Amino acid sequence: PSDAPPCPTSPVEVVVSVDQWGDIVSELGGACANVTTLLASSSVDPHDYEPSPADAAKFEGAQLVVVNGGHYDEWASKLAAGSAPDAAVIDAVAVGDPGHGEEGHDHDEGNPHVWYRPATVTAVADAVTAELTKLSPAASDYFTERRSAFGADLTPYEDSIAKIKAAASDRTYAATEWVFDDMAAALGLQNKTPAGYQAAAQNESDPS
Repeated sequence: PSDAPPCPTSPVEVVVSVDQWGDIVSELGGACANVTTLLASSSVDPHDYEPSPADAAKFEGAQLVVVNGGHYDEWASKLAAGSAPDAAVIDAVAVGDPGHGEEGHDHDEGNPHVWYRPATVTAVADAVTAELTKLSPAASDYFTERRSAFGADLTPYEDSIAKIKAAASDRTYAATEWVFDDMAAALGLQNKTPAGYQAAAQNESDPS
């Protein structure tokens, strides 16, 4: 970000799969992170994206890779494993769901749009700051200040959620898509969409 103070040391090289997390990582890293976001446009569906050799090349030299996870951007995880095998990897779905991967608990089949879950945004921000600090200890104070500033920037967002929740908690809703379900839950709304309809919408088939 242009308003970030100068970095006291060499920036960390970071690659992020999608812009939802790219914006957040850029704010947290400031001038102490060179952030490359592969899909910086919402016009491309990450589910269907076919990466090019140029995308693979962007991972070379990466020290930190941030992916969404949850079958949303599997291509990015594969490119990271092949082109930046030594890079630390932060998976937003896994970070936001500590039980991820345990027997009988597979969040990959759930809603992958976890940037709509306030607790996951906070968890990812903490994980990114911790990993940046580990990779560049000389910038520890810098990253701590950036995390604090990011938290302050989230205050109006959190206040809006609390205000809406106070007025709308326990109200019911039905949705044609499941993208916003995590935020709806944070707002205290009760999802009354028929399970069969949501399954059909998720699988791009016709509901019964």
